[in-house]
Amino acid sequence: LEFFAAMSRTLSMGLAHDIAVVAPFVTMHKSDVIRLGAELNVPFEVTLSCMNPREGLHCGQCTKCRERRDAFHAAGVDDPTAYAFKPLR
Repeated sequence: LEFFAAMSRTLSMGLAHDIAVVAPFVTMHKSDVIRLGAELNVPFEVTLSCMNPREGLHCGQCTKCRERRDAFHAAGVDDPTAYAFKPLR
């Protein structure tokens, strides 16, 4: 939380406007965010969390893709993500 406060101050100073960095899910586990998103009918297929996307697709092999797959699995929600490459594990 300290990071977000510092980032808000820095952006506000640099841009000469009041900026607030808001991170409402920072204290939640990724699987809890997935469950909430499923309840709210979030179109997960159009979200992106990959560090190395390939032509608009998740790469399937970076740590963020692994975290995403693990979160969907832990949440008990089907993962609609299209991956460019077969996951490493």
